[in-house]
Amino acid sequence: MTDNINTATAASTHTKETSIPILSDNRKPCALDWAESSWIRWIYVILWSWLNPILNIGYKRELTIDDLYDVSSNDECGLFLKKLETALEKHESMGTFKIIIKVFSKECFLVGLILFPYIAIKIAQPLLLKQIVLTIHDSNIPSYEGYLYAIGLGVATVLQACIHHQYFFRSTRLGMHVRIAFTSFIYKRLLSLPTSSTMKTTTGHLVNLISNDL
Repeated sequence: MTDNINTATAASTHTKETSIPILSDNRKPCALDWAESSWIRWIYVILWSWLNPILNIGYKRELTIDDLYDVSSNDECGLFLKKLETALEKHESMGTFKIIIKVFSKECFLVGLILFPYIAIKIAQPLLLKQIVLTIHDSNIPSYEGYLYAIGLGVATVLQACIHHQYFFRSTRLGMHVRIAFTSFIYKRLLSLPTSSTMKTTTGHLVNLISNDL
Protein backbone atom coordinates (compact mmCIF):
# COMPACT_ATOMS: atom_id res chain seq x y z
CA MET A 1 0.00 0.00 0.00
CA THR A 2 2.82 2.37 0.92
CA ASP A 3 4.61 1.58 -2.34
CA ASN A 4 1.49 2.45 -4.31
CA ILE A 5 1.17 5.79 -2.51
CA ASN A 6 4.83 6.59 -3.15
CA THR A 7 4.47 5.65 -6.81
CA ALA A 8 1.40 7.85 -7.20
CA THR A 9 3.13 10.74 -5.45
CA ALA A 10 6.18 10.41 -7.68
CA ALA A 11 4.00 10.23 -10.78
CA SER A 12 2.08 13.36 -9.80
CA THR A 13 5.32 15.19 -9.04
CA HIS A 14 6.74 14.16 -12.40
CA THR A 15 3.55 15.32 -14.11
CA LYS A 16 3.81 18.72 -12.45
CA GLU A 17 7.42 19.09 -13.48
CA THR A 18 6.85 18.10 -17.10
CA SER A 19 3.47 19.73 -17.62
CA ILE A 20 3.29 22.62 -20.04
CA PRO A 21 2.13 25.84 -18.39
CA ILE A 22 -1.19 27.10 -19.68
CA LEU A 23 -1.13 30.59 -21.10
CA SER A 24 -3.38 33.04 -19.34
CA ASP A 25 -5.54 35.72 -20.91
CA ASN A 26 -3.65 38.47 -19.07
CA ARG A 27 -0.85 38.80 -21.58
CA LYS A 28 -0.27 42.30 -22.89
CA PRO A 29 -0.83 43.13 -26.57
CA CYS A 30 2.23 43.09 -28.78
CA ALA A 31 4.18 46.30 -28.26
CA LEU A 32 5.51 46.18 -31.81
CA ASP A 33 1.97 46.53 -33.15
CA TRP A 34 1.52 49.57 -30.94
CA ALA A 35 4.79 51.10 -32.16
CA GLU A 36 3.95 50.47 -35.82
CA SER A 37 0.36 51.67 -35.55
CA SER A 38 1.33 55.32 -36.03
CA TRP A 39 4.13 57.10 -37.87
CA ILE A 40 4.54 59.34 -34.82
CA ARG A 41 6.05 56.38 -32.94
CA TRP A 42 8.69 55.61 -35.58
CA ILE A 43 11.43 56.41 -33.06
CA TYR A 44 10.26 53.45 -30.95
CA VAL A 45 10.77 51.14 -33.92
CA ILE A 46 14.15 52.53 -34.95
CA LEU A 47 15.60 52.47 -31.43
CA TRP A 48 13.77 49.28 -30.35
CA SER A 49 12.25 51.20 -27.44
CA TRP A 50 9.11 49.06 -27.61
CA LEU A 51 11.16 46.34 -25.91
CA ASN A 52 12.03 48.49 -22.88
CA PRO A 53 9.08 47.41 -20.66
CA ILE A 54 9.85 43.71 -20.91
CA LEU A 55 13.59 44.35 -20.56
CA ASN A 56 12.97 46.33 -17.37
CA ILE A 57 10.91 43.47 -15.95
CA GLY A 58 13.64 41.00 -16.85
CA TYR A 59 16.20 43.20 -15.12
CA LYS A 60 14.20 43.22 -11.88
CA ARG A 61 13.15 39.57 -11.77
CA GLU A 62 12.96 36.37 -13.76
CA LEU A 63 10.51 36.55 -16.63
CA THR A 64 7.44 34.33 -16.72
CA ILE A 65 5.22 33.35 -19.62
CA ASP A 66 2.64 35.94 -18.63
CA ASP A 67 5.27 38.67 -18.95
CA LEU A 68 5.69 37.99 -22.65
CA TYR A 69 3.72 39.93 -25.20
CA ASP A 70 0.86 38.31 -27.03
CA VAL A 71 1.41 37.18 -30.60
CA SER A 72 1.25 40.04 -33.04
CA SER A 73 -1.88 40.19 -35.16
CA ASN A 74 0.45 40.47 -38.15
CA ASP A 75 2.05 37.10 -37.30
CA GLU A 76 -1.07 34.94 -37.00
CA CYS A 77 -1.06 31.90 -39.26
CA GLY A 78 -4.70 32.31 -40.27
CA LEU A 79 -3.89 35.60 -41.97
CA PHE A 80 -1.15 34.14 -44.15
CA LEU A 81 -3.08 30.95 -44.85
CA LYS A 82 -5.99 32.95 -46.20
CA LYS A 83 -3.70 35.04 -48.41
CA LEU A 84 -1.91 31.96 -49.71
CA GLU A 85 -5.13 30.10 -50.49
CA THR A 86 -6.54 33.14 -52.29
CA ALA A 87 -3.40 33.48 -54.40
CA LEU A 88 -3.35 29.77 -55.25
CA GLU A 89 -7.00 29.85 -56.32
CA LYS A 90 -6.33 32.71 -58.73
CA HIS A 91 -2.94 31.49 -59.97
CA GLU A 92 -2.92 27.70 -59.83
CA SER A 93 -0.13 27.29 -62.39
CA MET A 94 2.17 29.86 -60.80
CA GLY A 95 5.45 28.65 -59.31
CA THR A 96 6.29 28.72 -55.62
CA PHE A 97 8.67 31.67 -55.84
CA LYS A 98 6.15 33.78 -57.76
CA ILE A 99 3.46 32.86 -55.26
CA ILE A 100 5.69 34.05 -52.42
CA ILE A 101 6.30 37.35 -54.21
CA LYS A 102 2.57 37.67 -54.89
CA VAL A 103 1.49 37.03 -51.31
CA PHE A 104 4.31 38.84 -49.52
CA SER A 105 4.99 41.62 -52.02
CA LYS A 106 4.52 44.37 -49.44
CA GLU A 107 6.95 42.82 -46.97
CA CYS A 108 9.48 42.06 -49.72
CA PHE A 109 9.29 45.67 -50.86
CA LEU A 110 9.87 46.91 -47.31
CA VAL A 111 12.90 44.63 -46.84
CA GLY A 112 14.30 45.76 -50.19
CA LEU A 113 13.68 49.38 -49.25
CA ILE A 114 15.80 48.90 -46.14
CA LEU A 115 18.46 46.90 -47.98
CA PHE A 116 19.40 49.56 -50.55
CA PRO A 117 20.48 52.28 -48.07
CA TYR A 118 22.21 49.59 -46.01
CA ILE A 119 24.32 48.57 -49.02
CA ALA A 120 24.98 52.23 -49.89
CA ILE A 121 26.26 52.92 -46.38
CA LYS A 122 28.47 49.82 -46.44
CA ILE A 123 30.03 51.09 -49.67
CA ALA A 124 30.34 54.69 -48.44
CA GLN A 125 32.23 53.84 -45.25
CA PRO A 126 35.51 52.66 -46.83
CA LEU A 127 35.33 55.49 -49.37
CA LEU A 128 35.01 58.06 -46.59
CA LEU A 129 37.84 56.41 -44.70
CA LYS A 130 39.99 56.60 -47.83
CA GLN A 131 39.31 60.32 -48.15
CA ILE A 132 40.25 60.86 -44.52
CA VAL A 133 43.59 59.12 -45.05
CA LEU A 134 44.26 61.14 -48.21
CA THR A 135 43.43 64.35 -46.36
CA ILE A 136 45.92 63.50 -43.62
CA HIS A 137 48.76 62.79 -46.07
CA ASP A 138 48.05 65.66 -48.48
CA SER A 139 48.74 69.08 -47.02
CA ASN A 140 47.19 70.83 -50.01
CA ILE A 141 43.70 69.62 -49.10
CA PRO A 142 41.88 72.00 -46.71
CA SER A 143 41.62 70.62 -43.20
CA TYR A 144 37.88 71.25 -42.99
CA GLU A 145 37.33 68.59 -45.67
CA GLY A 146 38.91 66.02 -43.38
CA TYR A 147 36.52 67.01 -40.60
CA LEU A 148 33.58 66.72 -42.97
CA TYR A 149 34.68 63.26 -44.05
CA ALA A 150 35.09 62.25 -40.40
CA ILE A 151 31.61 63.53 -39.55
CA GLY A 152 30.22 61.70 -42.57
CA LEU A 153 31.91 58.48 -41.46
CA GLY A 154 30.43 58.85 -37.98
CA VAL A 155 26.94 59.47 -39.36
CA ALA A 156 27.29 56.49 -41.70
CA THR A 157 28.30 54.25 -38.79
CA VAL A 158 25.28 55.33 -36.73
CA LEU A 159 22.93 54.79 -39.67
CA GLN A 160 24.45 51.38 -40.33
CA ALA A 161 23.84 50.36 -36.72
CA CYS A 162 20.19 51.41 -36.98
CA ILE A 163 19.50 49.89 -40.40
CA HIS A 164 21.49 46.69 -39.86
CA HIS A 165 19.26 45.29 -37.12
CA GLN A 166 16.08 46.50 -38.81
CA TYR A 167 17.04 44.73 -42.03
CA PHE A 168 17.84 41.41 -40.38
CA PHE A 169 14.75 41.59 -38.17
CA ARG A 170 12.45 42.31 -41.11
CA SER A 171 14.03 39.70 -43.38
CA THR A 172 13.91 37.03 -40.65
CA ARG A 173 10.30 37.91 -39.91
CA LEU A 174 9.48 37.67 -43.61
CA GLY A 175 11.01 34.19 -43.73
CA MET A 176 8.99 33.22 -40.68
CA HIS A 177 5.79 34.41 -42.36
CA VAL A 178 6.52 32.38 -45.49
CA ARG A 179 7.22 29.28 -43.41
CA ILE A 180 4.06 29.75 -41.35
CA ALA A 181 1.93 30.17 -44.48
CA PHE A 182 3.16 27.02 -46.22
CA THR A 183 3.20 24.93 -43.04
CA SER A 184 -0.41 25.90 -42.32
CA PHE A 185 -1.38 25.17 -45.91
CA ILE A 186 0.21 21.70 -45.83
CA TYR A 187 -1.38 20.92 -42.47
CA LYS A 188 -4.84 22.00 -43.64
CA ARG A 189 -4.56 19.98 -46.84
CA LEU A 190 -3.38 16.97 -44.85
CA LEU A 191 -6.47 17.12 -42.64
CA SER A 192 -8.74 17.26 -45.69
CA LEU A 193 -7.19 14.23 -47.40
CA PRO A 194 -9.10 10.94 -47.36
CA THR A 195 -7.73 8.04 -45.33
CA SER A 196 -6.67 6.13 -48.44
CA SER A 197 -4.41 9.00 -49.49
CA THR A 198 -2.82 9.47 -46.08
CA MET A 199 -1.85 5.80 -46.01
CA LYS A 200 0.40 6.38 -49.03
CA THR A 201 2.36 9.14 -47.27
CA THR A 202 4.63 8.31 -44.36
CA THR A 203 4.91 10.43 -41.25
CA GLY A 204 8.64 10.83 -41.81
CA HIS A 205 8.03 12.31 -45.25
CA LEU A 206 5.65 14.92 -43.83
CA VAL A 207 8.00 15.80 -40.97
CA ASN A 208 10.89 16.14 -43.41
CA LEU A 209 8.77 18.30 -45.72
CA ILE A 210 7.80 20.73 -42.96
CA SER A 211 10.98 20.80 -40.87
CA ASN A 212 13.64 20.72 -43.60
CA ASP A 213 12.12 21.76 -46.92
CA LEU A 214 10.25 24.78 -45.58
